[in-house]
Amino acid sequence: ELAQILDGYAAEPKDGLVLPVPNQEEYDVVFRTIHNMKGDEDSVVCLADASGSVNFRGPHTDTFLALGDTLALAPPETVSRTPLTRSDDQGRATTDYGPLRWASDYRNNGYVAGPPALSRVSQRHCAEQWRLLYVALTRARDHLVLSLPVERRNTGAETSWIATLADELSFEKNSSAGTYEAPVSDTGKEETLTVGVNDVAWAEGKSSESQQPAPQSAYAPSEVKTGWTSRYVNATSMYQLAADSASSKAQYILDEGEKRVSTQRTAGDADLPDGIGREQLGEITHQILTSAVAQSLSTAKLRSFDEPLPDILAQSLAASNFRITPEIRTSIQTYLSDRICPQFAKSDTWAEIQQAQAQYVEEPIHTVLEIDDIEIETQNRADIVSMQSDGQWVVDELKLTHTPINQQTKKEHQLQTAFYGWVLKRQLPAECSVAARLTYLGESVESAVVTSPIAPVPEWLASLADSE
Repeated sequence: ELAQILDGYAAEPKDGLVLPVPNQEEYDVVFRTIHNMKGDEDSVVCLADASGSVNFRGPHTDTFLALGDTLALAPPETVSRTPLTRSDDQGRATTDYGPLRWASDYRNNGYVAGPPALSRVSQRHCAEQWRLLYVALTRARDHLVLSLPVERRNTGAETSWIATLADELSFEKNSSAGTYEAPVSDTGKEETLTVGVNDVAWAEGKSSESQQPAPQSAYAPSEVKTGWTSRYVNATSMYQLAADSASSKAQYILDEGEKRVSTQRTAGDADLPDGIGREQLGEITHQILTSAVAQSLSTAKLRSFDEPLPDILAQSLAASNFRITPEIRTSIQTYLSDRICPQFAKSDTWAEIQQAQAQYVEEPIHTVLEIDDIEIETQNRADIVSMQSDGQWVVDELKLTHTPINQQTKKEHQLQTAFYGWVLKRQLPAECSVAARLTYLGESVESAVVTSPIAPVPEWLASLADSE
């Protein structure tokens, strides 16, 4: 009766259910996976498919292994891999073991051959396959139905469920019998299982020329994408990723491109205070100038570097992770008081910030963007964001220079600043306008409202999709 019920599904496998059945008691036959049957049982259980090899798939067919202390990556396909063969165990072998090896499915004296770290993973995989068979065989209370061929191809019981079941049930000796008793081994006492054989012919598949699939060449080959789209982009790295992806991608992935561009990319001898690098000086200067804005410092105090600026400098130096001698501290304070702060106090940027209705420093500007149907995250922090009396928002980016700025570096800074403004605009009501302003202090002193160079910001973002 069960065979008759299954005939329809054997003829049309796609007619079977694909979702779990919540009301199983209403059906005569319910299809479930072995994993889904764990902890459950039924009066009649049919193991639908016991074919295939235990090690048909496994660590030896994987590219990446991660289990316990083992973390391994398979040699590339272009590298010759030395197979483990039986000749390896028969005296001195002539095999060249120079090429790389990978996980194996070959057994040697009951153990999986290969390096211990890899063989342990293979052994655990095999053990899990046999545990799975144990679960399948122990779900039936009264009757267990197995599908076994009269003639089996795989005779190795170590790697085949069918071979193991046939051996333990003495099936090949009794395949023509209607019912027979199979001895049960390893129980400590004489026991038998009653085995009934329902010998049915193998259903031969029927096909016609019209049912045959079209040759692969009849289809246009699908476009293979070999590029890479970053799932995280910020304003400081976008120019290099889009304009020179080949040379900047690796640096970006290794998280080495996050340093301030203005303190990294100028060439030649820098006009720096003694004993401090560009990056450290840029961080300190940035903290001084943004603190002046946050504390609504007067222009006179900023120009003359009056309190609380010396205290802010002392706190900044104390919190830094580099050694500052009294001489270096004096040199930095002189540089700020005689050059940078007077320049900033004299700039149009400072004057407009002073007149703004509201000012925000170190303002986070984060959002999620979509590039080529891929969502990417961008996290940025603008130096100063202010709202003018006319309702316009202004994003200010301050850059410290030590040599004249070349055109490429200026384009990077312009794109960075314009990107801040573009992201902020997306987060404000539609009627709000946003301007992006770039201010240079130090060797070069200038300030201007900027836009994205060469192309609008969305086109820069689109160029990041599937970059080579």
